[in-house]
Amino acid sequence: MTAVFKHELRMYFRSLTAYVFGAFLLAFTGIGAMLYNIQAAVSNFEFVLSFCSLVFVVIVSNALHIVPQPEKALAEIRRVLKDDGVLIAPTFTHAGNSFTGKVRAFFMKLAGFPLHSKWTSAEYLRFLRQNSWTVRKSAVLKASFPLTYAECVKMEV
Repeated sequence: MTAVFKHELRMYFRSLTAYVFGAFLLAFTGIGAMLYNIQAAVSNFEFVLSFCSLVFVVIVSNALHIVPQPEKALAEIRRVLKDDGVLIAPTFTHAGNSFTGKVRAFFMKLAGFPLHSKWTSAEYLRFLRQNSWTVRKSAVLKASFPLTYAECVKMEV
């Protein structure tokens, strides 16, 4: 996943463009959050993303299968993501594991690694579609546990 992220942002960080954009974005959201907090008489930084609707990429790397309620996580991502934003959500799809994969999953669970959702690749993509996401690109990467890469946009309502 890190390689995909590096590949997408490499050209921006070779010049000053990304650094200047990041500085302006941080200043804009900081000032906006400060004004909101002064107006509402609260000191809460969690409203920064709600104030500034400039979230255009959300990366949820290998997390949806360990979240107890992934539907709520996807709904929150949908809320903060811009309409033309992109969700990149690779996760392990270990429902159709071989015997050795099931043994690994068992020992991971004993070690304290929770596995709340078990999907096959097709089930995971169907789950994303059922939660109002359009899958633009997907791929299954073979590893000790298969990893399904999904690149999604908000579904038209």
